[in-house]
Amino acid sequence: MKIYQNKLFINFAIIGLALALMIIFFIIPSIQQIMKMNEEISQQRIDLEKKSSLGLNIKQIKIDLKEIEQNIDQLDSFFIVSGKELDFISSIETMGNQYNIKPNINPQFPGQDLNARIKIVPLQISANGPYDQIQKFILGLESLPYYYNIDSVSQGGTKEDTRIQLNGNVYLLK
Repeated sequence: MKIYQNKLFINFAIIGLALALMIIFFIIPSIQQIMKMNEEISQQRIDLEKKSSLGLNIKQIKIDLKEIEQNIDQLDSFFIVSGKELDFISSIETMGNQYNIKPNINPQFPGQDLNARIKIVPLQISANGPYDQIQKFILGLESLPYYYNIDSVSQGGTKEDTRIQLNGNVYLLK
């Protein structure tokens, strides 16, 4: 019994370490990159407005605008487009089916305004299943084209029937 408890503790520690490493090496740098790109886009937009008011070369303005549009598309790809929330939820359910897990998804729409274009929507995902399938499911969440920032993870049960609850946020374009 003691060995089983030690193994379970080690497994929890490994999952916790893996989640911490994912947050440190993937989520935090992604958020920093998003914020940096957002600042760059805002600065470029200000520069374009100044150039436009001064009546500068229209060709240069078009080139700058295309560059901004390319950055906006890259930034927007991290977020769920308003009206496509069901696609996001369906992709989580499809992934759950892929790993023989029935996720319970609880978004708290409409969320809070982060700025004029983006809302933060709290999202809770809970699931039951074999431990190895739960691990694959969590890794699959990280590979979705949508950005899901996990704030906390709760886990319990046995290796054959593990319960997991993920609390975090998704970002929605208005």
